[in-house]
Amino acid sequence: MGIPPKRQKNFSSVGEVPTGPLSVHRGRQTWTVAAGVFFLALVVRVVSGSGLFFMPAVPGHRVFEIFDSTYQLRRVEMTLAQYPRVPFTDPYHYFPDVPDVPWPPGYTLFLATVVKVLTLGGHGAALVRETILGFIPSVIDALSTALFFLLFRRLFSLPVALLAGALLAFSSQNISYSELGYIDHHYFITFLTVTLAWLFQFYDERRTGSRAVLLGAWAGGMVFFNVSAIQYSILGLMAVGGAAFFRRQEESLWSTAPLVFAGACGVSLFAAFSTPAGRAGLITYDQTSLFQFLLIFGLSGAWVVGAAVVSLAGVRRWMVAGLTLGGLVVLAATLWPNIIEGARFLLAGNLLNGIQGEEVSLRVYGHRWYEVFTLFAVFLPFGIRRLWEIGKERPTIVLFLSLFLVHGLLSGTAHFLYVQYLFPWYALTVALGVAWVVPRLPEALRYAALIPFVAQTLFAVGRTTFDKKSTGEVADRNAIAQTVQAYSWLQEHSPPVDFSGQNPAAPPYSVFAHRDHGHLIVARAGRPVIVSPFSTTAFVRHMQDYVRGTFELDEEAFVAILDRYRARYLALDFRDNIMVPFLVGVLRNEPDHDRVAAMAEKKLFSVRNNLLFFDGELRWRGTPSIKHFRLVYEVPKVVTTPLQTPQGPVKHSYNGLKIFQRVPGATLIGRGWPPNERVVARLPLKTNTGRTFTYSAFARADAFGSVTIPVAYPTEALADSGVVPLANSYAVGVTSSSVRNVPVSAIAIDNGEQVAMALK
Repeated sequence: MGIPPKRQKNFSSVGEVPTGPLSVHRGRQTWTVAAGVFFLALVVRVVSGSGLFFMPAVPGHRVFEIFDSTYQLRRVEMTLAQYPRVPFTDPYHYFPDVPDVPWPPGYTLFLATVVKVLTLGGHGAALVRETILGFIPSVIDALSTALFFLLFRRLFSLPVALLAGALLAFSSQNISYSELGYIDHHYFITFLTVTLAWLFQFYDERRTGSRAVLLGAWAGGMVFFNVSAIQYSILGLMAVGGAAFFRRQEESLWSTAPLVFAGACGVSLFAAFSTPAGRAGLITYDQTSLFQFLLIFGLSGAWVVGAAVVSLAGVRRWMVAGLTLGGLVVLAATLWPNIIEGARFLLAGNLLNGIQGEEVSLRVYGHRWYEVFTLFAVFLPFGIRRLWEIGKERPTIVLFLSLFLVHGLLSGTAHFLYVQYLFPWYALTVALGVAWVVPRLPEALRYAALIPFVAQTLFAVGRTTFDKKSTGEVADRNAIAQTVQAYSWLQEHSPPVDFSGQNPAAPPYSVFAHRDHGHLIVARAGRPVIVSPFSTTAFVRHMQDYVRGTFELDEEAFVAILDRYRARYLALDFRDNIMVPFLVGVLRNEPDHDRVAAMAEKKLFSVRNNLLFFDGELRWRGTPSIKHFRLVYEVPKVVTTPLQTPQGPVKHSYNGLKIFQRVPGATLIGRGWPPNERVVARLPLKTNTGRTFTYSAFARADAFGSVTIPVAYPTEALADSGVVPLANSYAVGVTSSSVRNVPVSAIAIDNGEQVAMALK
């Protein structure tokens, strides 16, 4: 980025590296402020996540964000068990297949190493390990914030750097993705990026061979930690290449820039071979593979073409440029499908990760702009104008910052998730805008004019970080605690799973649950799942079958899908009902897409919704009774949802998460019933929450008075179920006044036996 020119005496002045007698004083001042920025950022991140993280949901454990953070915890535990080897297979996900885990090893190895060091080479108790892990994101992101402040201070005035650092410290998006217990990789990409920016600055100040290689190695090595970091590696390398062209009058294009590209290519190739996908020669955007190396190699080749055209002469120019360009055409043809799919994933999500939850476009979250970007956003145009002015004298600064700012604006408006990566550059540009506007205001209003902006920023961060009731997070926190407790209960009350094949009494089976529950079930229940939040398209087949099962109206067809994945349990909540377009979209281009879409329009009558909303007791227009599923656990939280009935809309209440066990079911057989009459078997039940309901199963007698009624519940209490019968037999009859009492054993239910109904 170059050594800055002499400091000007105003708020917006471009700073210089302090030298001379005042250097020590200014250095101390800068480091003191940096420490303040660090602790400010750390405090808000710790406070933001402390309520959930320290909640005593499961004794001896902390509560992490329940999706990818929970699986990162599992990855660390698996790595600690065989340190320093990072496992790439996990049979508990996408059961019964054993696909490779799509994440590269670097980030997991970093977390495991921190735990190893802080526990003095041991593992420590689970509570100690989890506490250490929970603090890592807050500490690292606070460090990233301080590093951004120091970088901005190196380039600009203290007020500009301080305002940018404060905005970044208070960014609601950056806080939410680095708060206590949020150990997914997002915050670490910010750390990788600020380190890249610092290395670029060092290289640009003094372009030596060692600095060039170090910068290139870091840019290429970022994908060793996270596959999404490739976009920021590319931006950094583009800045290197562009800066070399800006300086071509001062030094040769071929002096040090090729070393940066060579270092990036070499280390990215190493990163590729650190994963199964790379070792298998795969070229895929959604895993660290040869794709990232080839992308960096292609960018390097494009730079060589440009450099050859500009710096070489005669035949050498066209020979180098032509040969390189020809290779690039072949490479582009190879990479193009993944480039397009990767860009689509960045802007809209892929087949398994459509626009949902936090990943929504500006069109959806735009009404919250004042919370996300704060009122300081009005200074953005002035900051861009200021950057333009600075760029006339220091083009490398504008090139680097503009690449990251423009990319951040494009990705951040398309994906709410990516606002956190935009924010450092946004905060700096806004600060430059403030520094340009303030000196032009009347002196009496100069700093008073900023009070509303500062107050609104503090209010926004206070509301999202400290006032959890207003954001609904207290209710969410309680729901998460109950969900964690539900899966801990499942671990204690379900048969063990053994993948070694040494224990025939513990054959592997899976849990059919919404994909967002996958990581939590594996971590807390210790049971395999059919689908998980992995977004790589290698797992599409599992997700497609999950969608088919979710909207299936016929119980036997639903059971056939569960058989395919040896699913013993169902974990059901409301999520699938609010994600219908996304789920149906997973089946696009599949031959049964239209059939499943038609079933989705009748989702209330699906088997899973019959179980979730009505415990299997939905009787609308002859809905068959449930034969193969019995409720074993439910959370206390009651959810209310509107239902449309012939009498008009009604509010229906149900327990928010239910776990059902799939069973063969017994069959009640008997004769002597009135011909062609409907015969009903009823059994009153009480759940683990104290709620009571009556399970009913029915069938119609034939012309000779014989009837066969499948039932799913035994009439005896079971140790592995939180639901107990309130009677010791089924009451079976045509009317409630004339019944036969029929006991049904658990063995009969589990073995699919027939139970005779004696004549009265």
